[in-house]
Amino acid sequence: MRTPRRTGKGHQIVGEVAALDDATARAVALLDLGSGSGGSLTSAQRRFGVEGVGIERDVRWVRKAQEAGQRVFEGDIRDLDPTRFPAVDYVMLDNVLEHMPDLSTVEEVLAQALRVASRLVHVRHPSFEDIDYLAGLGLKQYWTDWNSEGGHTAPVRLHEFVAMANRAGVYRIAIQPVKRELDSNDVDILPLSAPPFQTRTEPTHPSVYDEARHGPKPQVSFDRPVYFAFDLLFCTGPVMPQSAYRADSESDPGRPFFVWEGEPPPPFLTKLRGAAGPPEVDLRTPVSPHLRHRYFTARKQRRMPLS
Repeated sequence: MRTPRRTGKGHQIVGEVAALDDATARAVALLDLGSGSGGSLTSAQRRFGVEGVGIERDVRWVRKAQEAGQRVFEGDIRDLDPTRFPAVDYVMLDNVLEHMPDLSTVEEVLAQALRVASRLVHVRHPSFEDIDYLAGLGLKQYWTDWNSEGGHTAPVRLHEFVAMANRAGVYRIAIQPVKRELDSNDVDILPLSAPPFQTRTEPTHPSVYDEARHGPKPQVSFDRPVYFAFDLLFCTGPVMPQSAYRADSESDPGRPFFVWEGEPPPPFLTKLRGAAGPPEVDLRTPVSPHLRHRYFTARKQRRMPLS
């Protein structure tokens, strides 16, 4: 997830930004929606192995991206015109949908993305599955109370995403949990009494929790799976890809690459494999519908879902 963007008064827009021309829009194969300053676009291009463009509504972020040579353009992803992007195979939404004003807007944006992408929509989404469970233990994940403007105003849960996609006519859905949090010693777990909108004091600092700032927290081992985030894959084409993680997704929050049967892997993934000798990526087929059913059933019963 991204640090919440606080939009105060008095911001002055200086200079113009380049607009997305129709020729580029018609030819592009990847759309990164909610690109910020372009980091998610760079990541998506490497992982999908195609060139793309990003759409971002905050002109300050657009300007920063364009100054760095990124193809990020100003636009509101809530007003996306699918007919403008006839060649798009992939749509990426990386820690974006939780910032929508409400669930109905999330559904509108997701439905537009599903109409645009001819093969796959990838959503990386922070977990909001365990708010009540952790609260019962006197704990919370630090991002789950960014609930004012600029924060996580749409804490969508997995079953809601599945229902939204189904209403849009998409039923091939895969869900991969990312970075399991085993107990309250995890650096992302705070005491329930900690103030809202907590983030890392420095971007490179590994821990959000600081006892001096947040106070002591209960020492608890979780008796059910608690995850940092989820990768949701919505297949809009005929074949669901395999996901290839550079490290074990149970312990590492890295984004997946995608490999389609009978097609070469993305060049950047090939480069990583070549540099490391034998492949060391965690190559897997995303969670099947059967396992997804087990997951939701297990959540209700509070037992291990994906053994």
